[in-house]
Amino acid sequence: MPDDILIRIGGDQADPFELEDLLFQYFKQSTMPTARSVTFGEGEAAATLRFDERSGRPISIEPGPAWQPEDEEQLRAAVHEKLLASGPTRITRRVLFSSAPAIGAYRYRYDFQFLPLPADAPRPGLGWSDEHPFLLEVAYPSSSDMATDMARRDKREREVCLLLSTLLSPSPHSRPREYQQAWVDEQEVLADGLVNVRSRLLTLGYTWPGANYRVDSFTPVAEFPAIEAVEPQPYFGAVGRGPGQPFQVPTTLTASLERVGALAEAPRHQFMLACYWFQQFLATRSVSRSISFNALVSAVEALMPKPSEKKCEACGRPRSDGPTKAFRDFLDHHVPEVPQSERNRFYSLRSSISHGSRLLLNDEIGWGGGPHAMGEEHDAMQLHTIVRAALLNWLHEGTEPDVHKLSGLWHLGA
Repeated sequence: MPDDILIRIGGDQADPFELEDLLFQYFKQSTMPTARSVTFGEGEAAATLRFDERSGRPISIEPGPAWQPEDEEQLRAAVHEKLLASGPTRITRRVLFSSAPAIGAYRYRYDFQFLPLPADAPRPGLGWSDEHPFLLEVAYPSSSDMATDMARRDKREREVCLLLSTLLSPSPHSRPREYQQAWVDEQEVLADGLVNVRSRLLTLGYTWPGANYRVDSFTPVAEFPAIEAVEPQPYFGAVGRGPGQPFQVPTTLTASLERVGALAEAPRHQFMLACYWFQQFLATRSVSRSISFNALVSAVEALMPKPSEKKCEACGRPRSDGPTKAFRDFLDHHVPEVPQSERNRFYSLRSSISHGSRLLLNDEIGWGGGPHAMGEEHDAMQLHTIVRAALLNWLHEGTEPDVHKLSGLWHLGA
């Protein structure tokens, strides 16, 4: 049970991470003596925030030697003003990128919408690109505290981006907010028709004249057509998008979002973890094919039932099935058409990679490798399709009628 200080300042009602950040702002300095406690204060400890081992929720604020009588009232006022008071709903914006250009708009309740960028925003000059930009607008509850407001904005953006990376195909992606630079090639066509190529070090980013990333209301979308909706089987079974093919959504997108919203806290957290690992497959492929392959199996493991903590009285080993069998059983239930030999092969490859005994050939020898390397690439894309089907079928399990089941997808890219 939370102690009196935590309850009296209202900290038991606040978001744990927002509370932790507010205490840091108030006391100016912090240390983390254990995995489940944070001590605040300059010099001597003023307060220690402790968390429950299982839930991660705050369970106590323990005063230290530097705790002052006025701290409780000042913290109570700050918690109620900055964390618990309902600020106006604001709209945060972020540019996402896709291999298909967005020409229409989609709105989900008053939660978020995506739409084309203004006409003067930069667009790729190539006929085909993975970098067609479109605008995502997300509603979030604002706070009078700047740090809390920024944290809420980023959290909601991230949640929506993770969901869209799983629920849409091809998966849209975003640029990290961190400052990054890269060498880029600039081409100049000379008078004689030759091309002069020169490299320049530039800052990565995307913007346009008049760009505003936080507004008070959604952009009106009446001028845009609705984005074309496609039945899930052909939508998720398509291999890529051809040049000029517009951005599309599955007919089940709204139903999928409703299912996510209806999940209890624990399974919703599991699904968001799975979406994160699923997103990392594409995010890390250019860096490491092996890491990206591991990410797909981690996406499945995020949704797998937790192993039993009971141990055999005779040998002391856990009574639950091992991770390989649990992985096979999960796919057998949610994507039963995948042959057992395929499931075993995928998990065996992942185990070899994660335990450090091998790499995929693309990482070990670079380009080349012949049919063996091509086979590994094929396996990775197959697993990507299988895992997406497993995640969506897990999400829609038990729906009546069961129209959301994605069967036969795993071999469509063969």
